[in-house]
Amino acid sequence: MQDGKLFYSPIGKNPQKIIDVGTGTGIWAIEAADQYPGAEVVGIDISPHQPTWIPPNLKFYVDDVEDEWVNGSGFDLVHFRSMALVLRDVHKAITQSFENLKPGGWIEFQETYGMPQCDDETMKDDDIIKRYYETCQLAMKSFGYDIDKPLHLQGYLEKVGFTNVQCIIKKLPLGTWPKDKTLRLVGHYTYLALIDSLPALLAKPFANLGMSEEERQVWGAKVRQAAKETDVHRYYNYYFWFAQKPE
Repeated sequence: MQDGKLFYSPIGKNPQKIIDVGTGTGIWAIEAADQYPGAEVVGIDISPHQPTWIPPNLKFYVDDVEDEWVNGSGFDLVHFRSMALVLRDVHKAITQSFENLKPGGWIEFQETYGMPQCDDETMKDDDIIKRYYETCQLAMKSFGYDIDKPLHLQGYLEKVGFTNVQCIIKKLPLGTWPKDKTLRLVGHYTYLALIDSLPALLAKPFANLGMSEEERQVWGAKVRQAAKETDVHRYYNYYFWFAQKPE
């Protein structure tokens, strides 16, 4: 989907410092360290799920990006992937990124927007997965979360002072409907991600809307069944937002 690219920010061939925020299993940080052996790469996450065998130029730290940064500054690139929806305060995270980037450095967000799209009219207006996402919007708003943040990152970035704000949008298939073998595999992983997220969202958030356990089980069954359909060509928009700190 990214044509082998780890990111789209034009940081040059010899970056000195890169940080991966919310690194998770550390896969992206490991690939960045391998690709740029002359750079110091840092991965931070609130949970220690990273491997012990890592490139010598990579370090992992257990830390919360929404606390004060203590693991370096002067970065060429601050990278976030699938973080916009889970950050309690996106503005604060972007502000701290700005403060810890070197002049001319870049920030990049890679985020999925969960409203399903379709280009060929195989998805109906009352599509169950579309209705599920709309219900998720209401459910998460009741907890103070805006799950449409991937659409609004330009405003967050510009407010803090970033310039050269750019966006690349890729289509992320949902399910195994694509004819292309690679896209079919991507769609399978997207399907698994949707199914894996169901229990958590159907529990407290949907219950907070007043739904009974039986109603939530019906939602889950309908979404699982719909996501298997190969005659409905759903996809998500995947956003790559990147912007530069002024020189």
